[in-house]
Amino acid sequence: MFRRGSSIFIPIASLSSLILGLAITLGLFVSVRHLEYEKMDAEFRRLASGHLKAVVDGLDALVHELETVNRLFLTVEDVSREQFHTFTAPMLRRSPFIKSLTFQRVLTAAQRPAYEAEMRKHFPNFSIRQLSDGLPEPSAGRDQYRVVDYVEPMTGNENVFGVDVAPSALQAEPGQRARDSGLPASTDLFALRTSSNGGKLGLVILMPVYRRGAALDSVDQRRAALSGYTSAALRADAFVNNVLSRDGVQAARIFICGYMPAPSRKRARWYIARAIRSPCPTPATGCRPGCCTTPRKTCRRLSNWPASPGI
Repeated sequence: MFRRGSSIFIPIASLSSLILGLAITLGLFVSVRHLEYEKMDAEFRRLASGHLKAVVDGLDALVHELETVNRLFLTVEDVSREQFHTFTAPMLRRSPFIKSLTFQRVLTAAQRPAYEAEMRKHFPNFSIRQLSDGLPEPSAGRDQYRVVDYVEPMTGNENVFGVDVAPSALQAEPGQRARDSGLPASTDLFALRTSSNGGKLGLVILMPVYRRGAALDSVDQRRAALSGYTSAALRADAFVNNVLSRDGVQAARIFICGYMPAPSRKRARWYIARAIRSPCPTPATGCRPGCCTTPRKTCRRLSNWPASPGI
C-alpha cells in the first residue's frame, strides 16, 4: 500500500517542483527583460533629449544669423544686390545646408511697371513670375506682390529669382505671422522636388523687413510698414545631420522631425526616431507606427518642446 502510494506521490511532487521552477524562471526572465528594456528606454530618452536640444539650439543660432541679415536692411538704406551678396556669403559658407537666402520685396500693383523697368536695365526681358506646378510663368495681376528680388547663391536658384511668392500657400500663414509679430516664423516641413540638392525635406524661415524709422508699436503699424522679408530655405534633413554630426551621431541611426500643430502653432512638436526606414511622420498623421525602430518599434514623442519665438 505504501509503495504504491509512494510511487504515485513522488512523480506528482517532482512535477509540481518542475512547474514551480519553470514559473520562477519565467518570472525572473520577464523581470530581467523588463529591467533591460527600461534601462535601454531611459538611455534612448537621455540621448534623444540631448540631440533634440542640439537641434533646437542649432535653429536658434540659424535664426540669429538671419536676424543679422535683417539688420543690414535696418542700417543700410537701399541695400544693393552686391551688398546682399557680400554680406550673406560668409553665412552660406558656414552653413552648407542652406539652400538659399533671399530678400522678398513687397510691391503694389502700381509699383510693378517701374520695378520691372528698373530690373530690365540689369536683367533683359525681366518680368515678375509665379509658379505653376513648380514651373515659373508670367505673373497674373494682383493688388500686392512679394517678389524674390535678391537670392544667394544665384547658381542653382535661378528658378526662384523674380518669382512672386505671395500666392504660395506654404508661405502665406508664416508670412502673416511674421509680419504681425515682428518675429521670425517658419513653414511646415515640405518635400523637395529633387534629391540632388542633398536633402529630401525643406523648411523656410521668414523674417519681416520694415521701412526704416517706421512706428512698429501695433499690428496695424507693422502691416503698414512692411517692405519685404528676408528668408532662409533649408535642407531640413541635411541641417539635422549637420547638427548631430558634431556630437558624433550617425545620420542613419537617428532622426528628429518637428512641426507646428494646428491650430495654435505656438509650440513645436518634436519626434525622434532611431534607424529610420521610411519618411518621418507628417503633420496629418502624427507619429506613424512602424516608421522607425525604437524599443517599442514606434516613433517616440519626447516632448512638446518650446519653439524659438515665432517659429
